[in-house]
Amino acid sequence: MIVLFDDILVYSMDWATHLHYLQLVLEVLQENHLLVKLSKCNFDQKQIGYLGHIVSNEGISVDPAKIEAI
Repeated sequence: MIVLFDDILVYSMDWATHLHYLQLVLEVLQENHLLVKLSKCNFDQKQIGYLGHIVSNEGISVDPAKIEAI
């Protein structure tokens, strides 16, 4: 899981683990009376770009487009 200010990224190696982690995150948010904005939520993404990195089930790697730009 990655948490940075108002962003939470949950990533896992397999679907069952991912669902478990997602449930834990949502429970913590609920216990602390925190809300999420549904329009900012993305579920079941195989990979996502975030702050110049690619987050996937393989972990976190540098976005190749950023390396080309440099």
